[in-house]
Amino acid sequence: MEINEAQVQAVIRCLEIDVDFYRELMVFLMKKHDKILEDDLDWLTESLNTEQAYVMKSRSLEDKRLALFNGLGLGGMKVSEITENAPEDFRPKMKMLAGQL
Repeated sequence: MEINEAQVQAVIRCLEIDVDFYRELMVFLMKKHDKILEDDLDWLTESLNTEQAYVMKSRSLEDKRLALFNGLGLGGMKVSEITENAPEDFRPKMKMLAGQL
């Protein structure tokens, strides 16, 4: 299945949003790890709402990704499959984003 430029651009934007979110989550999780090692129960208790918000946002992003892929006619395809079928000019960007995820 050949994927057109508009489809790829929409997928790239979605992946960029996901990468930004997971970078932010990684920072939070690294801080949480440090606080666990420090036995900082106050911070850990206070961070529960933040962590729950990350879980909810993660679910929301995945739901949006699935809806986008389905809307673009790419439902059920892996990012690697989309990359393989994307126009040549977009493949490096797609590969980079997939690697970052």
